[in-house]
Amino acid sequence: MHVSSIPWAMSSFLVGLFLVLVVIDAHAVGWSERAPMPVPRQEVAVAELNGLVYVIGGYFQDASVADNVDVYDPDTDSWTTAASLPLPIHHAAAVTVGGKLYVVGGCRYPFVPLATLFEYDSVSDNWIQRASMPSQRCSLAVAALDGKIYAMGGSPPLREHDFAVYDPVFDQWTALSDMPTGRNHLAAGVAAGRVYALGGRTGGISGILPVVEEYNPGTGIWATKTPMPTARGGVASASLGQYILMFGGEGNPLNPDGVFEDVEAYDSVADDWISLPPMPTPRHGIGAVLIGQSVYIPGGASQQGLGVTGVQEVFDAEGISSFMGVFCDVSVNQQSYETGEDVIASRIRIANLAKQPVKVELKAWVEGPPPSQATPVLNLGATGSLILPRGVDADLPQLHCSPLLLKQTQVFIGLDAVL
Repeated sequence: MHVSSIPWAMSSFLVGLFLVLVVIDAHAVGWSERAPMPVPRQEVAVAELNGLVYVIGGYFQDASVADNVDVYDPDTDSWTTAASLPLPIHHAAAVTVGGKLYVVGGCRYPFVPLATLFEYDSVSDNWIQRASMPSQRCSLAVAALDGKIYAMGGSPPLREHDFAVYDPVFDQWTALSDMPTGRNHLAAGVAAGRVYALGGRTGGISGILPVVEEYNPGTGIWATKTPMPTARGGVASASLGQYILMFGGEGNPLNPDGVFEDVEAYDSVADDWISLPPMPTPRHGIGAVLIGQSVYIPGGASQQGLGVTGVQEVFDAEGISSFMGVFCDVSVNQQSYETGEDVIASRIRIANLAKQPVKVELKAWVEGPPPSQATPVLNLGATGSLILPRGVDADLPQLHCSPLLLKQTQVFIGLDAVL
């Protein structure tokens, strides 16, 4: 039986908070940082072409609109530029089909929706305008399946139900049956020959939706699926086999910055969700690109509305298929402490999103610098008596301890699966 340990969060200074999750038969999945964007932007379109990450258009910090196209090479961890867009665009969508990159819709300044479709040829470094969509819309989502591009939802409100497919061979759009739940700022994915519309919002930033709907191209029928655990708009997605991974988003009433750190994966086979390690830098107005087993998320906004950042973080999704979905999320009352101050874990959330109950051991202890000994604070389930039922998601009572004379203190909260 393989056991892996995953560091989930850390705060620095005099006191460090470490979350350690030990799960059975799972590979480590987690985050790392890469070279930041040379020109930070949000509300960007992002797509992969020939193993490179293209970040297209978007907003600058002053809300002016970009025609920039930046290209990231994962092999060299470096950025270059490609030919600029034919016009500045924000809130567009991008996807790659048949070795060509396509930018679909979007808005001109300030919020003038477009029906445009631009095709990029990396050999000639040139943009070509193709047939326009049946309707003008931005804040839409696109997905590629069987050589065709599916464009769903978007703004303005009259366009939130719109759904159409583009055939690059014939340079032709066809309007399809409306998406049942109208929305904008949604995400799209593909799995097992189906197209998915996930999350989004309607009626403003606070109108976030957890809705997941599946479209069958063979029958032309939409079906409702298990909703997202975390409703959000301005979210990014990446498709990996039977899974659709969802990252970040906007409209979080529990975060002062209004953004989400949540990462969740939809299992299209089980029609169920699992929770994954959260984003180090919560963001919205982003796109996600899958290259190999890694998901690249450049730029976006770290605050609701305008809050441009150039940070680029990469999620290693290797082993996601065996991830159990058992996790622990802990918050402390402050980042650093002086000698004698209380260390307070103000929130301890535990959850089991696996497909079966799991025996766990929940531990907490205080430890000072060497040669200090660790002082146990909490130890539940050491005998295997603590079982997390499937679907549990709860906050534990506040944990409180006094480090007294310790000059450097670390609080460790662990959730250990019992073998």
